[in-house]
Amino acid sequence: MDFKKLTEKAQEAVMTAQNLASEMTHAEITPEHLLVALAEQEGGIVPSILRKLTLDPKDVAGQARMLFESMPKAYGADVRLSPRMNLIVQSAQAEATRMQDEYTSTEHLFLALADEKGRSPSAQLLKRLGVTKDTLYQALTRHDFAAFAASQLAEREAAGLPPFSHLAMLRAEARTQEGARAFLDGAAQCAAELPEAAAVTVYPAVPTSIARVADVERMQMLIESPSRAALQRFLARWLPDLHILRRANSGEARILRWAVDVDPLAI
Repeated sequence: MDFKKLTEKAQEAVMTAQNLASEMTHAEITPEHLLVALAEQEGGIVPSILRKLTLDPKDVAGQARMLFESMPKAYGADVRLSPRMNLIVQSAQAEATRMQDEYTSTEHLFLALADEKGRSPSAQLLKRLGVTKDTLYQALTRHDFAAFAASQLAEREAAGLPPFSHLAMLRAEARTQEGARAFLDGAAQCAAELPEAAAVTVYPAVPTSIARVADVERMQMLIESPSRAALQRFLARWLPDLHILRRANSGEARILRWAVDVDPLAI
């Protein structure tokens, strides 16, 4: 799953689904967890769509939570995306492409949930409630996206997020958390030695919202600047050092992937 292709709200929903699975000591993150996360998401578009379909989002979430009762428990194991959940995300991404949207959003995830094939508990629940792909398309055409987008921009401005601030995020993936952290700590040290560092703030490395995926540990480090030009000058000097730093790491400290995301959608 490419989380960088998910909108901020979609990333938040997947993270909430993971937290639900962990709280319930379930072995996998399933579409049922995602359905609860979407129906309960504060400020999200899915609760608004459900209301347009004359459904109470809290009632939908409550019925979806009842589906948890039949799920197997797993103690002391890492929570992973289930194969069904991976298919949901792939279907949502395909729906975003079909609708000519650059990013996969919560409505794409909801459409994928309603359209899941086979004996899907979440899809069967939605069908009993009258929520199908066709009824969702109809509801989406009646949704006031302009007002929703304006509210999202207002939230980002209040929180100091792009496009109202100048940020970059360095993300690293390694087989161990120590390896990813060592790379980011080394990157911070390289940054501190640059003259351009005076114009930026480099924050400590932290795990990503979903820190472990497919036995890969993911961490990130935020860089902030009051000036976009200053941020770009810093990045131009810093990026060559990161290539050198990656080549210097080997064994358990070897970095599988790293990337710098300018104006990240989510922190």
